[in-house]
Amino acid sequence: MQTNDYLELVKTKLDLQSDHALANVLGVTRSAISHMKSGKSGIGDATAVKVAQLSGISVARVLIDVHLERSKAPEVKAAWASMMEKYPAPFDPHMPYRSQHLNFLSSSQTGTSLHDR
Repeated sequence: MQTNDYLELVKTKLDLQSDHALANVLGVTRSAISHMKSGKSGIGDATAVKVAQLSGISVARVLIDVHLERSKAPEVKAAWASMMEKYPAPFDPHMPYRSQHLNFLSSSQTGTSLHDR
């Protein structure tokens, strides 16, 4: 899952009606929520832990997704992706898991896709 997925999941689970309410629950500013949603910034580790606790998803899984999303170097992304395999994707019928995190390495770079492992 990505930042927007996690933020919306917390809003849904807590029945929050606004990003302002979400910001209050997470202990960040409304501006921080706006920056996270627009991609200008990511979820920090402390906020990721709160998101995990509020959403019922393992802290490790949220932290891995957050770091995977913000990583730029292919070898760093590959390291986070390999850790991801130990933690199943969260399932929520309202928030389907997006697997684009795993598509950053093409089969031409690795000889196989991460889905083939």
